[in-house]
Amino acid sequence: MPESWGRSLQAVLERNEADLLDVVVDAISVLTEAKPGELFADRLQGVVDDAALSPAVRLKAFVSLPPAERRIDDARLKFLCEQLHVDRSVNTRALAVDVLVTSPLADGQLVSVADAVAVTGPMELKRLLEPFAKSRDPEVGRRLVAALLQSPVATSLTPDDVKQTLAAYGDEVSASAQPLIERIVQENREKYDRLEAILELVPSADVRRGHQIFRGSKAACSTCHAMGYLGGRVGS
Repeated sequence: MPESWGRSLQAVLERNEADLLDVVVDAISVLTEAKPGELFADRLQGVVDDAALSPAVRLKAFVSLPPAERRIDDARLKFLCEQLHVDRSVNTRALAVDVLVTSPLADGQLVSVADAVAVTGPMELKRLLEPFAKSRDPEVGRRLVAALLQSPVATSLTPDDVKQTLAAYGDEVSASAQPLIERIVQENREKYDRLEAILELVPSADVRRGHQIFRGSKAACSTCHAMGYLGGRVGS
């Protein structure tokens, strides 16, 4: 990055203008390839902890820091877990997941993340399992299974997702997830039956109404999915 660019971005960071921070943090992340160096790192740490800023800006500052420099203490972990809730925006949840799955977490911290698994959305759930597959602590495994059994979106996982994540926790923990695996299998059967019923209706379907629903704000399908050149990239 040219030195003049760095000085300009640093100046905006120091002014702490909320309406510009979002753009500046994005620019720093891209231009430094998430290796901000001393020039920006200290100020980004301040952005992470500034409760007056939007969660999205704070999370972007988190992502901009190298994993080893994120200093995830109790307060920061609590903030991250709060952003996983399904009531948060898709973008906010995705940023929180990005931080958690790329940061070194101790087993005690994974217990806190496990509790948040119960209230997150289906798109975040599978990625959140990644750090759990690296742990061997039975208590972490038990808390994760308890959260998955409570989660209304746990059936978005496959039986293999669950089995592979829990494999290292031992037979007792794996066996405790059997009710979840059975629920996943049953719901998949029901989804298949519903899809078969829907396919029978295709010849009489209203394509224009389908487009309206897809692009409408109520179902918000196009937020994640694409039809032609319109929509997001998830599941396109």
